[in-house]
Amino acid sequence: MLASLEINRSLLSSLLIVFFILVAGVSTVISEIFQENLEISKYRKLLNADDLTNLKSLVIKNNMGEFVFENDLSRSGRSWRITSPRKLLANGTIINSIVESLSKLKIRYVYQKDKINLSNFSLNNPLFEVSIENAAGSKTNISFGLINPIDRSTYAMLSTNTAIYHIDSTSIPLNSLNLTDLIDTRVFPHENKSVTSVDIFKGTTQNYHQLALTKKENNWFGKNDKELDNPKVVEYLKHLFELRSQLILDRMTPEQLEKVQTYLKKPQYTIKVSNRSNESYLYSVSQPIPDIPEMKLKKWQYVVVSTPDFHHAYILNKNFLKKLNVTENRLKYLDIKKLFY
Repeated sequence: MLASLEINRSLLSSLLIVFFILVAGVSTVISEIFQENLEISKYRKLLNADDLTNLKSLVIKNNMGEFVFENDLSRSGRSWRITSPRKLLANGTIINSIVESLSKLKIRYVYQKDKINLSNFSLNNPLFEVSIENAAGSKTNISFGLINPIDRSTYAMLSTNTAIYHIDSTSIPLNSLNLTDLIDTRVFPHENKSVTSVDIFKGTTQNYHQLALTKKENNWFGKNDKELDNPKVVEYLKHLFELRSQLILDRMTPEQLEKVQTYLKKPQYTIKVSNRSNESYLYSVSQPIPDIPEMKLKKWQYVVVSTPDFHHAYILNKNFLKKLNVTENRLKYLDIKKLFY
């Protein structure tokens, strides 16, 4: 009986050892497979996340021209600017969409970079090119060739290696983007959700405070901390921030620049917009102007609006002034009692 128990214990011990060995082996295999899948996933994308982090410059070259963008990393908003062929504020939404599209490019197949493949995939004469540089100084140029509209794919090569990649097409049609698509024509290019205060002054900031709006915990207040009708304020600012100009003065002659500066020395209004990052932007709005040299404008029918950096200015119809001549009373809660007394 004792011998039988010893045999059973020895067998159980052996089985446990075998079991633990099997578990350890399976865990190792699973770990290796998982790790391998991570590595494959890492290299399935054309660009690494690090390549697109903290971009400081972006260049797009297509059949419409070459567009050069610079990013001011010290700013939280309004950071992207076009520096060539014109100096204008860039459409931040489009730029962010371009960067996001580049980050999602997946590799389907890899080809050898030789003369035949370069010619077959139109990479000896690329349809368009994108160059990026991040804050760390890492530069990458991507050349895009033949586009297959049926399976939504294209061919690309990187300046950093010697291969040709069959990849997904970009979600943004980079080959046909033009300057109109890339500039921000909004006069006050701010996002309502990020703005914390808006101040409108008659004249300069030293003059009469026409309107003072301050956001506290998603609610808007006026002067003396009077709570305002939130939907009314949001709607007002929505219209203000969506205002666009079809006439932007970014290439002024010396005579035009002198006139514009003269008009803005004594503005009819000054607007100050502040955001969550404690950044403030000042805009000056002129009186209705008589003329601007070499421009056909009806006398006294237009105003000039400056930008914070004074790189360019906007021309707007004088009716825009009505949007600034708003009082706090228009944005207050409607007192129901006063309707009946």
